[in-house]
Amino acid sequence: MTNVAEVFGLYEGALLIIAAAVIVAVIAAFWWLKSRADEQRREERLDAIRREADHFFDRLKATGSLPDVAVSIVLQKGEIALLRENGSRLLESRAYRVYGGGGTRIRGIYIGGGASESHQRLREIDSGTLILTTDRLIFDEGLENRTLKAKDVVSAETWSDAVEVSSSRRQKSQVYTVGNPVIWSRMITAVASGAIRTRTEAHRKPAEAESRPEAEPPIYDIGR
Repeated sequence: MTNVAEVFGLYEGALLIIAAAVIVAVIAAFWWLKSRADEQRREERLDAIRREADHFFDRLKATGSLPDVAVSIVLQKGEIALLRENGSRLLESRAYRVYGGGGTRIRGIYIGGGASESHQRLREIDSGTLILTTDRLIFDEGLENRTLKAKDVVSAETWSDAVEVSSSRRQKSQVYTVGNPVIWSRMITAVASGAIRTRTEAHRKPAEAESRPEAEPPIYDIGR
């Protein structure tokens, strides 16, 4: 026969199961709503970046002149600074190894046991000012100063908050955080392909091509 204690025991057990299920459902709903909100904010930010980029390039087409921003570096003859990003972070992929199984580590070397695998992950190298000119991409004011000639750029990929630049001079691509990755990637690509230089020179008279024209007022200055 079933006694009262058994009935109450089963009842309490059922209540615990229901309570646990409710807690799990509440946590799952919270994380789902949070992920939806994060995704919505991300989409809104990307839309704002695209609109800002469209406005930037529409102004370039409408005025027919290049941006000329103020920089602290020494420019070469005929070189014009196009973009500047203060507080840009330089990141590069660095290899690290993951060891599996047993083994003994002696002075950084595993002896015996399982195998190891090599993986890549991004690591922040330095922070400074990123500058794009008609001839170069320059990372300045940090411990890791970098200069990349436009002719050596292979590609400029757009990230949500950065631009990834691949070079024929370096095995690893360099990632720079920027406020508007769309503007930076398109401008770097235009400079590397010679589109900006060609259009600029095409509108100059032969006599003017030998000397740099007077600086035009900046159209857009990222990071100012």
